[in-house]
Amino acid sequence: MANLVQSAALGFQTAAQQPRVNALGQFIKNMLATQQQTQALRTEYGMKLGVEKELAGYKAGLEKQTIQEIIGGKKPEGGATWQPSRFTYGGITFESPEYLEQKAEREIRTAQEKKAEETRAEMTAVDNMAIAVWDAANRLIPAPEIVKEAERKGIERKAKTISIFGIRPQRAFGISDEDALAFEQIKRGEATPLIRALGEKGMLTNQDIQRALELMPGLSDSKKLRQTKKQELSTFLKSKIKAYYKTETVGGYQIGQTFIRNGKQYEIVGFDTDGEPLVEPLGIK
Repeated sequence: MANLVQSAALGFQTAAQQPRVNALGQFIKNMLATQQQTQALRTEYGMKLGVEKELAGYKAGLEKQTIQEIIGGKKPEGGATWQPSRFTYGGITFESPEYLEQKAEREIRTAQEKKAEETRAEMTAVDNMAIAVWDAANRLIPAPEIVKEAERKGIERKAKTISIFGIRPQRAFGISDEDALAFEQIKRGEATPLIRALGEKGMLTNQDIQRALELMPGLSDSKKLRQTKKQELSTFLKSKIKAYYKTETVGGYQIGQTFIRNGKQYEIVGFDTDGEPLVEPLGIK
């Protein structure tokens, strides 16, 4: 019995001497250890992934550089002379410098051809208008050779076409100049709309419109004055059209024309005394 008591006491003392386990502290310690291990694994994975991406990018860069060198003018090994101008590889489109230059030149030519076509259309409209108006003037209100006769005829025509608040009393007495009135209607129908349309497009100012209308055939024109007006009007309107579209040409070149040389883009800004184009590189002020 004594031995049993002594053994129990010894066991109690031994258990009391052993450290007690803190469950909450152990849980936190395990959790921190798990987080550290996870972060270490993530860091290691990220480093490996970064290295793999870097190697893949470096490899792709080498491939791209090699391909671009081939289509950019570097002669391939083996003596081959054919070089692709444009193709897609690995989702990337490769274009040779020659292809890019030709593409830019095509776009410039297309824009120039469009401007030239629009210019020709406007000038043709001016010519057609002048023909219609001057033919009508020569038929309905013919211009005398002698200036004094032209002035006398003009006074007579104006007296027979005067309008008072839109009413022409001469017609009631049968003394109106119906031919002169008909010409005024033709002029308003043929010339005025075209001239004002050019103004609306920005080719003519209000002063330009007024000048153009003043160059129309008049009731008191002499034959020489009428012909001079026609030439002046045509030259004046066409100069405004050319300025608007910038199609003044010398030796096949035109102001505003752009082109590419050695990878740089230039614009023609004028011409020297010999007719050679003066150019400036674009992007430089």
